[in-house]
Amino acid sequence: MMKRILSLMLCILMLTSAFLFSGCKKEEEETAETTASTVAGEEGITFAERNYEGAEYRVLCTTQVDDYYVTPEDTKTVINEAVYNRNNDVQNKYGVTLSFNPLEGRSAGRDAFASEIRVSSQNEAYDLIIGQSYYTMAMALEGMYYNFNDSEYLHLDQPWWDKELINDTVDIGGKLYAASGSFVVSQVTTMMGLYFNKTMYNEKQLSSFVEGEDIYQLVRDGGWTYEIMEKMVNSIYEDTNHNEQYDNVDVYGFVGNTHKSMCAMVGSDTPIVDKDDEGNMSISGYYDTHLVDVFDTYLKFFKENNHVFHTASDESVIEYFANSQALFGCMAVEYLASGTVRDSGIDYGILPYPKYDELQESYYTNSLRWEIAHIPATADVEKACIVFEYLNYSTYNNFIPQYYETVLSTQAIQAPEDAEMLALIRSTVRFDFATFYQSQIGNSYSDNIYIGVKTLIERGDSGISSWWDSNKQLYENKLEELVDLYLYYLEA
Repeated sequence: MMKRILSLMLCILMLTSAFLFSGCKKEEEETAETTASTVAGEEGITFAERNYEGAEYRVLCTTQVDDYYVTPEDTKTVINEAVYNRNNDVQNKYGVTLSFNPLEGRSAGRDAFASEIRVSSQNEAYDLIIGQSYYTMAMALEGMYYNFNDSEYLHLDQPWWDKELINDTVDIGGKLYAASGSFVVSQVTTMMGLYFNKTMYNEKQLSSFVEGEDIYQLVRDGGWTYEIMEKMVNSIYEDTNHNEQYDNVDVYGFVGNTHKSMCAMVGSDTPIVDKDDEGNMSISGYYDTHLVDVFDTYLKFFKENNHVFHTASDESVIEYFANSQALFGCMAVEYLASGTVRDSGIDYGILPYPKYDELQESYYTNSLRWEIAHIPATADVEKACIVFEYLNYSTYNNFIPQYYETVLSTQAIQAPEDAEMLALIRSTVRFDFATFYQSQIGNSYSDNIYIGVKTLIERGDSGISSWWDSNKQLYENKLEELVDLYLYYLEA
């Protein structure tokens, strides 16, 4: 029975992914160096035929996701086997040797990562670069990357590319110096969900806040909102050490770190940059009464509500939730498969972040990481594109289903509803234009339009109107400069 449930949920996930990422099929004339094949149900897809005779295919990636690229010889897991099979498939296909150089990919390592890109551009050190966009995108403006749209070997409309989710958003005037496909695994693993403690939910009879309705059905019906979440959160607090102080041994309604504020803003439908069908972009509609209402609501919720506990790291949020010290925990879905959660012994589920109110048309999901791929302009771009295309295709077919099987094979698989919620979370991920170009729409990584409201919430600053008045013109100018660089100054 459980295998049938798993198979059904995997089908839902794959169909959802295909719906999100598929687009019109790109047609190419077959050449002497390509062969026709049938791939993932799509006829007429061609892959270049090459044999690189053992040459290295060098990838610069981050240590945060290197488990999805490199397979430790002394560890045997479903994920490692899926990674091995994917890598082996690509290596056999093209006669390459995949080589990975993982560097620290969080903000503490951004300068070293960027320096590695600049130094390597002088000696063709890498075929592919996968790093966080807030420090890699800047080098597109220095002419360091290849335009993916120029390659005849990439099938960018196929489901193994993140076309609608990311690539259409990142493209400026036909220039795509950064792109995402299934090989950029963090787009799958770090979507943010709201974990909830089912035992606590049932013992506290929290279904009373939804008139006894099943919480999963509430989500399906579109009625899972901030107001309901707040009522549930406010019903949970226990001073476990009886010291009459809110401290880290107590039980709370909600636990999260700095990511919780961005999850709230994205989840409440507050897009930053408007990009129309012609590619014109504007931030004029960002600051409005809805943004202010959402900001005021979550500022109060996170900073004045004693039933909400803030902790520092992702790991501490996980531990707190696993210790049954919170009803809700805001975390990436990859932690469903972590030993800390899996072995905790608690009965838990996962939900999408709630809508702001019932007028909101859809749920929206934030992603924890903004990794994206680049091909250095100094690389052998034909080789880089040919192999990258197949890396994405093989990851889509060999890794993604196994990844979800691993996630769903943890405690979540005990309830098919949680697998359904996982599919919903995946289908509602939103990447704003400003997500990837945040450092270019502002003065720096720490002072830009994307993290502006989040930063105000995290430091308890209510001055959103003065922040906007002070920065609006700067942000508009920076956006205009960015587009001008792409359209008029960078090589066509």
